[in-house]
Amino acid sequence: MLAWVLSPPFKKQMIKEGRCEQESNLFGTVFPPLTMVEIASILKQKFNVKVIDTMASEINIEQLKIKFKSDKPNCVFVNTTTPTFKNDLNSVNCLSKISEKTIFYIYGIHAKYFSNKIKTNKNTILLNSMPYKKAYELIGLKNQNLNNFPVPSWDLVDLKQYKIPIKNKPFLLIRTSIGCPYSCTFCTAPYYYGKNYEQKTAKNILKEIKNGLDLGVNEFLFYSEVFTLKKKIVMELCNTLIEKNIKINWMCNSRVDTIDFELLNTMKKSGCWLISYGIESSSQKELDMCSKLIKISQTKKSIILTKKSGIMSIGHFVIGLPGSNKSSILSTIKYSNKLGLDFAYFYLATPFPGSELYEKLKLKQLDYSKINYKSNLINENLDLESLQKFAYKYFYFNTNTINSIYKLVKISGINAIPLLVNQGLNMLKQF
Repeated sequence: MLAWVLSPPFKKQMIKEGRCEQESNLFGTVFPPLTMVEIASILKQKFNVKVIDTMASEINIEQLKIKFKSDKPNCVFVNTTTPTFKNDLNSVNCLSKISEKTIFYIYGIHAKYFSNKIKTNKNTILLNSMPYKKAYELIGLKNQNLNNFPVPSWDLVDLKQYKIPIKNKPFLLIRTSIGCPYSCTFCTAPYYYGKNYEQKTAKNILKEIKNGLDLGVNEFLFYSEVFTLKKKIVMELCNTLIEKNIKINWMCNSRVDTIDFELLNTMKKSGCWLISYGIESSSQKELDMCSKLIKISQTKKSIILTKKSGIMSIGHFVIGLPGSNKSSILSTIKYSNKLGLDFAYFYLATPFPGSELYEKLKLKQLDYSKINYKSNLINENLDLESLQKFAYKYFYFNTNTINSIYKLVKISGINAIPLLVNQGLNMLKQF
């Protein structure tokens, strides 16, 4: 029996990984398809499996139809997002006409949210849970604990297609946890993954690191909603990397209220070079309204400690949160530049289905293909698009950026300079 795990063609390069459903970011990164290869590793216990990431492989719909007609797989797991959903479903409909016996399992946040609201063909199923559950059902097993997952089948994709920004080297994602115990109103993670936080052991994370090293990759993104939530496990992992002299470079997501200098210093020694923090706003009122559960003072302290440890930092900000106005947004933009961050991303508050923001707004006749972090869908009284463009210009085009470039050149070597110039020019084109 043959199974496909498919990400359908789309007109733009997209990040399609859980709650990360957006156009490739400013540095042009396309994530390695972690969930897709995780599904593949489960299905491989019973099926022959092909992983087809059409955007990375630049396969169009006509080429895909030819491949499908040749293979006629028994089942296809289809990776979708909110902005690509209509397109993805159209691709499925085209393929289903070629083989009516193939069963299509559509997964993703949008598929889960509308699983009981969208009518599909009899051979097309919108999954109302994480795709792993269905994959395990198909091989005759119950859904397993995260620590019982097989090592992801990265051997089924061309890793050269996924390059870490700036360094221009292949990188892999390692899922270190599932779930998020927090309830930020603009985020879909609590809905999609659930609030139960399931942590992978240091031993199992190391197993995936070694698998990556065997494939010739030593750059990793530890993929978690809050990688540093369980300090004991992070310290165990980092100390093992140090003691066994396992040389890797890695990045992670974190919250400013879950780190301290001991942790940061150990992370740095083990190869961590970049941390992403969800900072969102400089307004405590806005932070409280969106249930962020952090204090401004915690943010300032954590960025100082991160800088002191020698780890670079990215701050993520949301423009147009409920309770904001032009003055508070401009304050947040100026605040982003004062914190000492090396990079910043500015997203427009966006009502993705599954988020509390979407539920509160109850927008009607919404064109889901236009849901993205660059379109103002919730506040007609503010020109959020212009404020977003101003934010990027204000943050990046000043003398502070020189320090960040210097750090990057120290990390990546002199060869990073042409890449930085090219990515800077790409940024200028956008804004």
